[in-house]
Amino acid sequence: MKRLIFLITILGAILLLLVSCAEEPQTPETPENADAENAYDPLTNTTEEESVACYYSLKTEDGFENYILAFPTEWRKGYQALLEYDDETFDIAIANATETVHSLRDEEYEYSEFHIEYEFVSEREITGDEYNTLTKELSDYCYMTLSTIEAMKAQTYSVHTYGVAADGTLIKDETVNEELYMVFIKDDGWYVSPHCFDLP
Repeated sequence: MKRLIFLITILGAILLLLVSCAEEPQTPETPENADAENAYDPLTNTTEEESVACYYSLKTEDGFENYILAFPTEWRKGYQALLEYDDETFDIAIANATETVHSLRDEEYEYSEFHIEYEFVSEREITGDEYNTLTKELSDYCYMTLSTIEAMKAQTYSVHTYGVAADGTLIKDETVNEELYMVFIKDDGWYVSPHCFDLP
């Protein structure tokens, strides 16, 4: 939980810094490996596949503006209120955060063409004490209403990241297993839990 609070504090500082040199907000695009017919639509119930696609789009051209859509609407609104940003300021800060993420990505992958591929591995139910602890944390620290949380589960994904240099050489070719907490919000669908919120 300390990590979650620390990450939220860090992001707040980044967004406050970036909004001071804001440019026009960018329009979110469809995740790189999401099916066009199932692209994220905030007016309909989101599926876990859509949320996971948004989550793994952070370092792609879709960037931070798409990544943040992986998380519940209630959390995003609460986070925006914490920063005391109106909608326009929040959009500008997100666009600038994308530029920062891409700059870090370019350095990490030596300005090569970045790729990310992920594959579902397994799933486990979250019940009992673990469920009670996690939902209480969402309520206490993430601006979420307990009565809207209907289910939680953990999914493991195999995540393959790499860069491709101009000569075809692979840069930082890595595969890791990563567990994501997923939360089902009443009348809204599946989202990645704010427990998983992270920045590179």
